[in-house]
Amino acid sequence: LNFEGHYYLDVDGRITVAGTEAEPVLFTATDHTNGWAGVRVMENWNTNVFNNAIFEYGRALAPYVPPYNGPDREGAGMFVQNSRVTVDGCLFRYNKATSHGSALSMVPSSSADLLVQNSVFKWNETVGNCAGYGAVCLYADVTTNVSIRILGCEIAYNTARDEGAGISYWMPPAMPDAGALLIANNVIYSNTCYGTWAPGSSAAGCFVGAGRVVNNVFYGYVLASGASGSSKCQVWFDGSGSDFRN
Repeated sequence: LNFEGHYYLDVDGRITVAGTEAEPVLFTATDHTNGWAGVRVMENWNTNVFNNAIFEYGRALAPYVPPYNGPDREGAGMFVQNSRVTVDGCLFRYNKATSHGSALSMVPSSSADLLVQNSVFKWNETVGNCAGYGAVCLYADVTTNVSIRILGCEIAYNTARDEGAGISYWMPPAMPDAGALLIANNVIYSNTCYGTWAPGSSAAGCFVGAGRVVNNVFYGYVLASGASGSSKCQVWFDGSGSDFRN
């Protein structure tokens, strides 16, 4: 699917993308600089499945101004909100966003069911100097009806101006619930965090606000010289419900 302008694919119904390892489905843009605007799955509880697809050259670069979020400035490859989505065996590369997940962003306000497994996130970039979270950004403002699982993925060579260059997940500290999020059996390495927002933390690999992070490998992360923030680290937790093991 070759987008010849800055257009997006809005899933209003049900989508099944059935590529194979030998013949993946490619979502790309004719103009690699201006790109296309990504896949958007919003308010959609159908069974939406993406198997063996490549998402590249997505652009969500609207200015970081109120309301600060939304698909025009996050989730340049895929933006998900209040929906059920499975992503399996996919590759996200060369996507750029202002904030909140350059490759994949999920922002549920009431419910969420997201499974991302056996997928690769490489060479994605958030460019905003504030809230420039990494390649995968997951945000929940509720603790019920939320299930988010990131399993068996490779997340590498992504850059962010702020917290969690690899994965960022945030839930209000007043509502910690480790059961809502599972990050397991992933390899997260060589992601770069610039840490340009002084009050924040410069977590190069993973920024987690309450969740289960088990059986992962973190290595080769980079904190840019002069990175600001209260914490300069590989993994940063915020919330009493976190479970970090193995």
